[in-house]
Amino acid sequence: MWLLAFLPDWIFYAIFIFGLGLFVATIVLKFIPIIYMKRIPLQFASIAFISIGAFMSGMATNEMIWQMRVKELEAKVAQAEAEAAKKNVEIVEKIVYKDRVVKEKGEEIVKYIDKIVVEKEEVVKFVENCPLPKEFIDAHNQAVKINKK
Repeated sequence: MWLLAFLPDWIFYAIFIFGLGLFVATIVLKFIPIIYMKRIPLQFASIAFISIGAFMSGMATNEMIWQMRVKELEAKVAQAEAEAAKKNVEIVEKIVYKDRVVKEKGEEIVKYIDKIVVEKEEVVKFVENCPLPKEFIDAHNQAVKINKK
């Protein structure tokens, strides 16, 4: 409630105690003429002070309880954020490890492919240097043309 933000808690307790004192005074001090003549309005006023004081004291106490719960939950959230940060570091480390493994495997594959390319170049050089009769090459080319039809 907006009123709780502006007033200190002790004011509500003071209103409650003032209402109780006024109510007791209207009952006990019957022999004082001013109090006796205004007894009924003073009793209504004292009941109003007691009611307002009790209600606002209860609201202040309830607000204090909720603020304590909020602080507890904020502490839990801070703890959860710290744990999440640790987990994020672990996840990043796992990703870096996997990236390194993939890079190493990629380098191995590149070396293997380079090796194959070198071997193919040797095969190509061998084929270029290999004397095949022209009739054999023509027969091979005609066989390919026949299978395409």
